[in-house]
Amino acid sequence: MATRLIHRIVRPMSAPFRKKRMALMVELLNLQDHDKVIDVGGYPGNWEFINVSPEVLMINVEDEHWERGRFKKVRGDGRRLDQADLSFDVSYSNSVIEHVGTKDDQASFAKELRRVGRRYYIQTPYKHFPLEVHLLAPFVQYLPPKLAKRLLRWITPHGWITRADQKWINDFVDQTRLLTKREMREFFPDAEHYEEKFLGLTKSLIAVRR
Repeated sequence: MATRLIHRIVRPMSAPFRKKRMALMVELLNLQDHDKVIDVGGYPGNWEFINVSPEVLMINVEDEHWERGRFKKVRGDGRRLDQADLSFDVSYSNSVIEHVGTKDDQASFAKELRRVGRRYYIQTPYKHFPLEVHLLAPFVQYLPPKLAKRLLRWITPHGWITRADQKWINDFVDQTRLLTKREMREFFPDAEHYEEKFLGLTKSLIAVRR
């Protein structure tokens, strides 16, 4: 219930950003109905924001497999995808690369997305945006990991509302690594790079290969 409450609070704020990102993706990649897309870490919701209807394969860590119309969901690891080289017209990932682990894990994730898609669109929150967007608290991304594990339950709106247990906090700290602009360019050297702004500040980083 608490997690759902967080989603209800955040959704009205995040939806305009997601809608704008999807529109940018459609424009930059000239996305068409006949395109095949691999969405690593995603769900159907984002695809409801656009007017084109590509075929979308969603890869997630949940042990869940289903197929509904043009959407298919399977279990997989974005760092080691089973799909063949350039087997998709588009690789897509929204706010996922920051959750896959270490810098080496992120490099593997980026390499796989570049490998399986002819074009790609990758978005991630920017490390130096003042608000840590997952926890809804300013500047907590700069806390040392040991201190973060002790404090995030008590000093963030997410911790207060969800009453997050220590395992959740530990997993979040261990598995969340926000990216800098330099790292985004390092992971996606063949991309055009864009910055999503909020109040004049860079909120998210976007890498696009057309």
